[in-house]
Amino acid sequence: KPDMVFTTHPLDAHGDHAGLYQFLREMVSGTLYTAFCHSYLGDVAWPLQSNLFTCPPDMEQQWESAVKLELTEAERLYKGNALEVHKAALKPDAVVYLRSFIKSDEIYFPMEENK
Repeated sequence: KPDMVFTTHPLDAHGDHAGLYQFLREMVSGTLYTAFCHSYLGDVAWPLQSNLFTCPPDMEQQWESAVKLELTEAERLYKGNALEVHKAALKPDAVVYLRSFIKSDEIYFPMEENK
C-alpha cells in the first residue's frame, strides 16, 4: 500500500476531477494529498505565468495548509515533455494554459485522514 496518494482537489470545477477525489476518498485509507487544476470559481486567469504557484483568488484559507514540493529543472523538463506528447481534449491553444502549471514548485493540500 502506498504511504502517500496525490490526486485532484475536491473543489475542482471539472466534475471528473472532483469525482476522482471522491472515488479515492472511498478506496484509500490514510491521508490524501490533493492538487487542483482549476479553482472552483471556474477557469479564472490562474495560474499566473510565473515560476512559482500563487494563491488563487478563492482559496486563501486552504492555502495556509498547503504543502510545497520543490521541483528540479530536470523534473520541470520532464513535465513539459509529457505535456507535449499528451493528447488532450482541449484546443491546441490550451497548451499555453497547461504549461502555466509547470513551475518550480508543486502545491498539495493534506486532506482529512480516512480511517
